[in-house]
Amino acid sequence: MIERLREKIATRQGGTLLLALTYLGLCTLLRVGLLIASAGSVSWHLATFGAFFTGFFFDVLMAWWLAIPYAFLTAFFAKVPSTGWRRMILASGWFFGVWLFVFWKMSEILFWHEFNVRFNFIAVDYLVYTVEVVKNIIESYSMPLILVGITAVVVSIVFALNRLRLWQAWARADDEQSSPWVTPVLLTLPFFGLLVVAYGVGRSEQKAMMGRHTSIAERLTAGLRHMGDIQPGWENSYDTELGKNGEYAFLAAFWANELEWTRFYPSLENPVQSLRQQLVTQGEVALSGPGTDITRKVTAKGVPRKLNVIQITVESLSAEYLGCYGHERYKSAGLTPNLDRIARESLWFRNCYASGTRTVRGMEALTLSIPPIPGQSVLRRKGCENLCTLGSVLAAHGYDTSFIYGGDGFFDNMNYFFGTNGYRVVDQPVKAQQGVKPVFANAWGASDEDAYAWSMAEADRAFAEGKPFHQFIMTTSNHRPFTWPAGKIDEKLNGKAAGGVAYSDYAIGAFLEAARSKPWFKDTI
Repeated sequence: MIERLREKIATRQGGTLLLALTYLGLCTLLRVGLLIASAGSVSWHLATFGAFFTGFFFDVLMAWWLAIPYAFLTAFFAKVPSTGWRRMILASGWFFGVWLFVFWKMSEILFWHEFNVRFNFIAVDYLVYTVEVVKNIIESYSMPLILVGITAVVVSIVFALNRLRLWQAWARADDEQSSPWVTPVLLTLPFFGLLVVAYGVGRSEQKAMMGRHTSIAERLTAGLRHMGDIQPGWENSYDTELGKNGEYAFLAAFWANELEWTRFYPSLENPVQSLRQQLVTQGEVALSGPGTDITRKVTAKGVPRKLNVIQITVESLSAEYLGCYGHERYKSAGLTPNLDRIARESLWFRNCYASGTRTVRGMEALTLSIPPIPGQSVLRRKGCENLCTLGSVLAAHGYDTSFIYGGDGFFDNMNYFFGTNGYRVVDQPVKAQQGVKPVFANAWGASDEDAYAWSMAEADRAFAEGKPFHQFIMTTSNHRPFTWPAGKIDEKLNGKAAGGVAYSDYAIGAFLEAARSKPWFKDTI
């Protein structure tokens, strides 16, 4: 068997095969080690042994993916005149690749020791807090000793391969007559096949859920999200985790960015009943319903009015820039005269706080009325469609509801979320299909003034049709590269974050001034 393996490795791409086999060996050793460490927790039924079969499947899948870059590296240096230089480069690349494999497996051991699971959302979340995590690791472990140990393991692997004469078989392989690109191309073709399958799955889902034309990127994203769900699932959680591959689990968690809530957080025994009791206020009557239904009857004291609602969400606008909040840094800058005036003349909620540091966090709060939950924003989660949003509620009452965005709503899954939750999408690609060109646009999207012009047109159309309307407007100009139409604000602020705030304020003021002349303005919030 070893002799046949030597024959396979004694080729130009032998290092690629050797790299993949080394990776599979490390994965198997790690799985055996984790099984021994968790001997008292696994089921020791068929599922435990089945975990090795499912685990090996994912190991092979990852070995294939990880081998592709090295196959291309080998092909790229195949024509280097000096055989010595070529061998040194490929051997160094191979050594570095295995070093990373061992480093990753060591990280998995530490993660398992802490959480008794493979890499999941917690590991992904650590990427967000890299500085804190790196400092914690340095203070908790002897990193120099670990790094030296990893290097020693890799050297031992090379020594073992040398004893088996596998390393020599590859290192002394003669040049072949066939093209060096055959192997990397053959390895890559199935990957494109997976993309085609993902595209097909995503196309079916997007067409069913959104009922509108979707881009190739949207379909591909939806399909890959479903493929990331392919993970083992046994009744015993330790069996399930043993059946996973660490790298694949990490990539799946990175893509879905979700946490198994019930596994890591305690839950109330009867949360729905408790919630129903807390929600019912004076003058309301709870209506018992199935499952998680929290419907209650609220008797209005006044005459209902179907007022129009325009909800403007300004990109990256921090309270410190607004004069009305009195922050010392920008107190005298006068960047937001319009917003400061609106705050004085309107209902101003002084105790509102950001629900996160990403735009999608604000969007989920403003549409769903929920606090931030562990993991990724609802907008980027699976199952984010058909929720109870402000748009869906108003749409059920005959409102014309729309999501208006100056950029491409494919970003951050905005189009899919709004498109499946009661909103009609009006973004830059949609306007382009309608033949509408923005007056000004940059890499991030059309200017705020363009977005407000689209808003005005949508409002005029709904009013002409006799429909009340609700718009969720998401601006773009208060974002890098901080460019906007010339002559709107002080040119000294061009290209600066403060300028983005000033232009956002200017555009809002101009929009409100223009809207005052519209017949629908007096009935609009």
